Amino acid sequence: LLHFFAATYKQVFQFDAPPLHDPCAVAYVANKDLFEEQLMRVDIERTSEHCQGRTICDIFDMNRREKNCVVITKIHNVEHFWNMMIDAIELADKRSPVNQII
Repeated sequence: LLHFFAATYKQVFQFDAPPLHDPCAVAYVANKDLFEEQLMRVDIERTSEHCQGRTICDIFDMNRREKNCVVITKIHNVEHFWNMMIDAIELADKRSPVNQII
């Protein structure tokens, strides 16, 4: 999957390497205690002329609407988070079938 996105980003956006999508979400699943979270109302703005498509998080509960999303607000140990990411990338590289071809 990463190779597909790498080629696509190279072709479409001229990126030398693909971005990592949602590394915090993956790390949260692996180690929830690493993060601080807050339940809040989150909506996608669909009608505004100036912010259509944007994610709106009611951090301060101003609208008093039902909370519908857990939002990560802080990483308690940033160094540990990046060590997890580096370990995952190194393991993926080690096990990649592409390395068998080269």
